[in-house]
Amino acid sequence: MLVASAWAQSTSAESFKRATDYLKKGDYTHAIEAYTECIRLDPRSATAFHARGYAHYASHDDDRAILDFNEAIRLEPQYGDGFRDRARAYEDKNDYEHAIQDYAQAIRIKPSEYILLYDRAYDYQRVGEYALAVADLDELVRRFPQSADAFRDRGVAYLYSGHLVEAQQDISRAVELNPRGYYDVIWLYIARAKAGAKARDELAKNAAALNMTKWPAPVIQLFLGKITPDAVLQAAADKDPEKSVDQHCQANFYIAEYHAFRGQREGAQKNFRLAGETCNGNYFLYVKSAWEELKSLH
Repeated sequence: MLVASAWAQSTSAESFKRATDYLKKGDYTHAIEAYTECIRLDPRSATAFHARGYAHYASHDDDRAILDFNEAIRLEPQYGDGFRDRARAYEDKNDYEHAIQDYAQAIRIKPSEYILLYDRAYDYQRVGEYALAVADLDELVRRFPQSADAFRDRGVAYLYSGHLVEAQQDISRAVELNPRGYYDVIWLYIARAKAGAKARDELAKNAAALNMTKWPAPVIQLFLGKITPDAVLQAAADKDPEKSVDQHCQANFYIAEYHAFRGQREGAQKNFRLAGETCNGNYFLYVKSAWEELKSLH
């Protein structure tokens, strides 16, 4: 019996290594088969269930991924990675309520994994819980007082919850920390303009530190009045199809803001709607912000 047990453990370890190699290569079908063999040899391995769940998740089979993450968590109730990855599978299904619950467990178990606070803050924003998003971002600012990303993200959360003073303060701090941050500069201009400030001179000053030949520099040129919305859309095109989609998402959102600032209601509605309908999940901020803007325009 001892010999058989040792053989099973050795074989399971070999299967796990083979599965992980497949996973690294993006061969999810063979990875899942090898992880399934690990589970057959050791049906109480939370690690094997979690790994197979991740392979399902990577192959966009969120339902099977969740089933495996469930089993990993059942076998090991303090499995922080299991909660984290199940949250991400729930996000893919637009089930943000369960995702937020799982992030809460993952944060409790792995308090040093700060990226989880970002993830939960984003989901709070997705469901319109801006105050809770700000609370998570408060903690990130406390932990990382030199992080431009933390200040910018909290500033944008403030912006769409109607706290314009706090939004400007945070995004201005982000620009101070990262003067070469294109998006920090763009969002500061938007926050200033929403507050009724004449922000073009400040935008021009901040743009002087940037390379204006690459994306998203055309957005800055649009706000400075140097190019047209059509020129921004043309500049958003890229030979990489995924990059082109992402840049057109951003272009539509910022063009909508440009129209809104100029009182061009129909143009703003059209481009906010395009952003809301075409931006993928990686650009949820543009999607959520676009629908919030459309609501305010109505």
